[in-house]
Amino acid sequence: MTPVEENLLSVLRSELWQTPLQLSLSPKEAEELLDEAREHAVETIAARALVDNNIPIGKQLVPRCLYALQYTREGNDHLNAELARFASFIERQGLSLAVVKGQVSGTFYAHPEVRNPGDVDFYCDAENFPRVKEVVEKQIGRTIPDSKGKHINFQGNGVEYEMHSRLTDFYYAPHQRYFNAVVDKALRERPMRVKINGVDIPTLPPDLNILFTYIHMFFHLIRGGVGIRQVCDLACSLHALRNELDTDLLRQHLKALGMVNGFRAFGWILIHRLGLPAEDFPYMLTQKDARRGERAYRAVMHFGNFGRKIDLLVKEENAAHTVQTALGVLKQSVLFFDFAPTEMACIFPVQTMQKAKAFFGR
Repeated sequence: MTPVEENLLSVLRSELWQTPLQLSLSPKEAEELLDEAREHAVETIAARALVDNNIPIGKQLVPRCLYALQYTREGNDHLNAELARFASFIERQGLSLAVVKGQVSGTFYAHPEVRNPGDVDFYCDAENFPRVKEVVEKQIGRTIPDSKGKHINFQGNGVEYEMHSRLTDFYYAPHQRYFNAVVDKALRERPMRVKINGVDIPTLPPDLNILFTYIHMFFHLIRGGVGIRQVCDLACSLHALRNELDTDLLRQHLKALGMVNGFRAFGWILIHRLGLPAEDFPYMLTQKDARRGERAYRAVMHFGNFGRKIDLLVKEENAAHTVQTALGVLKQSVLFFDFAPTEMACIFPVQTMQKAKAFFGR
């Protein structure tokens, strides 16, 4: 582990768990820390820890930290207000939705305002999806193009929305059917709400909230890389929901989806790199988990948030890009085959065929 990584993990642990930070940094080391944090979309988290703990970082870097804190807070304030308005509007129409990750994950942080805001993802089941789409189209005054993928996109008041007909794409059909069924059943029988901007926002129950956070992170790792920000999301959700979480149910889902090994590996990162209390994690870990966890940790630090640390050779969406993407998925699926064997056996042929059809079908 490099000194920059050690410093980054120290500030993350301090902010995530609200523990004192004792760190001595030269201005150059502080700048390297903030630069690395930016690559992983956690610069504001790092800045909050440095400011709150009065860590000397040099006069030139203080404005950078204060700007990051203000900019991120303002972005979250705007997004939270729009999300609260939107969710309330949809429910007033007698329709159902479930907001996932993003601002929901932010509510699990000690200081939600330090998590980088993005877009708003929400799920509607088969009954509500066309009805919500129709209502939104009337509001924005245009037709939202249908998509062959898992979601459609629209914008409102400066916020990007992703409206999901399914939350994630599995590559083994029985896994897709299982996940879709448990999500719909849970939202009917035991929905959960989190408070955002003073409004109770519907979301997934604890077991599925944590499960989806992990699945989303893991598939991003395979398809293009993932940074420490999403690992922080998983850590904070496990800690915040520890008293409400049905651990037996979560383990049941992970076993049914063939994802126990990978979840345990990331558990090692959560506990031994980010400092999650071991009692918050639903498994007792072994040396095999540690070896897998170190492998995953190295990949996380190598890629950065959504792979931003990797300078892809081909950026234009052409045949070369399709081939390069497919080869990247193949490499990752081999490297992490033992994390989710069935999904990793299926992802390369399925995704390659999808990419080829999409490209040559234009």
